[in-house]
Amino acid sequence: MTRLKLKWAVIFTAFFLIGCTSDQARRSRAFDIAAEHGFTAEIVDGYFPIQIFQKNLNSKHAVIYLEGDGLVINAHGKIAQSPTPTDPMALRLAAVDNRKFSKIVINRPFHYTKNATGANSKYWTTARYSPEVIQAIINVIKTCQERFHFKTIEIVGYSGGATVALLLAPSSTTLPKLSHSLVI
Repeated sequence: MTRLKLKWAVIFTAFFLIGCTSDQARRSRAFDIAAEHGFTAEIVDGYFPIQIFQKNLNSKHAVIYLEGDGLVINAHGKIAQSPTPTDPMALRLAAVDNRKFSKIVINRPFHYTKNATGANSKYWTTARYSPEVIQAIINVIKTCQERFHFKTIEIVGYSGGATVALLLAPSSTTLPKLSHSLVI
């Protein structure tokens, strides 16, 4: 009986470690892409922790990339323990943009953060487009504008980030002038 309990303990530990490694691998992939293309990483704290990747070229125009929903549901059909995307598409789009503008990738709340827990999961599932999530992203844009002094923005929203871009529209009077946007 003890041997059977030990076997299950080993199996449980292995699956737990594989899950942690997978989440860490997703984070590492994004940070490697960012470093390779000259982006710096920062977590902007506010109502939620929001990871951004930035490349400030001291331009009067900034291109803001909004990441998609990330990992909402895991392979077993359960709510993901971490919403960190399996593929950092917005970052990859920003990395291949060769224009000489400042670039900012704004991820969704709890993407790439170590403190994402199931208790916060409503913010990457049922409340991922809630007013508090949209306001948190608006606050990140304003923080970046204050820091980098750009006058106009262009928004590129990937997947669920396109929905966020549309939900930002009513707040456009409080944001830098929008030159145009692209939703994918």
